[in-house]
Amino acid sequence: KDPDEGVRSEVPSTLIQLEWAAEAAVPELVRLLKDPSSRVRHSAADALAGLGTAAEAAVPELVRLLKDPS
Repeated sequence: KDPDEGVRSEVPSTLIQLEWAAEAAVPELVRLLKDPSSRVRHSAADALAGLGTAAEAAVPELVRLLKDPS
């Protein structure tokens, strides 16, 4: 929830680097998929892709993003 877009865009990669906490990070990554910044949303989507099946709960939000022109 940091006001700095740069900080928010680093959160996803930081979360998945903590492999023991990666699956628990999915809800936060899904929340970041709704961020106003396309940079942050892209970073969150990349992080979720790296989680594979552990990120299955994020699929509906990822599909929604595919339809988002921004």
